Amino acid sequence: MKKVFVTIMTVLPAAITFAQQRPHYTQYILNNYILNPAITGIENYTDIKLSARDQWVGLNGAPRTAYFTVQSPIGKKDYRTTATSFDIPGENPRGKAYWESYTAAEPHHGIGMIVMNDRTGSFNRFTADVTYAYHIGLNATTNLAGGFSAGILIMVETSLSGLGGSGARQTSDEERIRRMSSSPRQPANST
Repeated sequence: MKKVFVTIMTVLPAAITFAQQRPHYTQYILNNYILNPAITGIENYTDIKLSARDQWVGLNGAPRTAYFTVQSPIGKKDYRTTATSFDIPGENPRGKAYWESYTAAEPHHGIGMIVMNDRTGSFNRFTADVTYAYHIGLNATTNLAGGFSAGILIMVETSLSGLGGSGARQTSDEERIRRMSSSPRQPANST
């Protein structure tokens, strides 16, 4: 009896937990900040990005993600040219010369904000986070950054519209097949 009770108490929490759906990013190389708050303030300028993405266009309930991000360094006195700076010299910004003369940045802070809306199927997930990071040079050529984000998450289940009109509950393919197979067939008129 004790084994049954322990098994039930172990399995029960798994049965009532909610799964998570991360927003789909294919262009994350353009905005690493959205995946890692430790990047907050790593550049030598204020970085503002706005993006929207539709995946599987034409399918009802296909993922749709939009976000706005802003992040900036605080107390950074090092305004050297980097690969993402506006004023890039005529040579490869990440070439041999860059790495030969690379030095770690002075310690500084970074703050930022991420506002995102992700709709997948009948779930709409809105998040608004503030981020903070601290950057420190461990030695002449090695940096260490740690960051965190905190904010709000609002998740709402909505109905899919499209087949049944505005605001109507959409029927799944399985439900439509079930309806077609259970409806009585009309005999064909033969004259």
